[in-house]
Amino acid sequence: MVVITYDAIVIGSGITGGWAAKELTEKGLRTLVIERGRNVVHRKDYITEHKPTWQLPLHNARLSVGTKGAEDYPVQARTNQFRESNKHFFVNDRKHPYVEAKPFTWIQGDQVGGKSLIWAARSIAGVIWTSRRICATARSRLADPLCRHRAWYSYVERFIGVSGEKLGLPHLPTASSSPLWR
Repeated sequence: MVVITYDAIVIGSGITGGWAAKELTEKGLRTLVIERGRNVVHRKDYITEHKPTWQLPLHNARLSVGTKGAEDYPVQARTNQFRESNKHFFVNDRKHPYVEAKPFTWIQGDQVGGKSLIWAARSIAGVIWTSRRICATARSRLADPLCRHRAWYSYVERFIGVSGEKLGLPHLPTASSSPLWR
């Protein structure tokens, strides 16, 4: 019997798990990533990628609870991200039920990479704007961890390529590739 030892085990290869595995391996740790989702083959598994919205039965409408097409996704359909064009990336709630003791919308991707393939790949930097504003007036204990980790956020933003147009708005990233946290 061969015994393999690891320094770290990461469960899930989504945005958080994938980033954790990247950082741990770059620091020299033997890291095992455990994933239950299917492997997505780009182009092949993006079945609606080049389909114009007018060719989708509901024109890529949000599929909410009770909408035709959302019958097997009563939990997943609670999010604004659940649409005709990306429904195939969400877990089927009927096949993978979980006990919901209190209302909790657990949005789950059904593939390697988790919800990173569901996310719209765009954010209007609300968290960044809020974080900057909080740090500028940091008087609460809740703001402290956010403000202490500005360098970490800048590192992540540079790596993933956070960018945008030069609109002159202090709360939005610019195309300059400079750190958002100054």
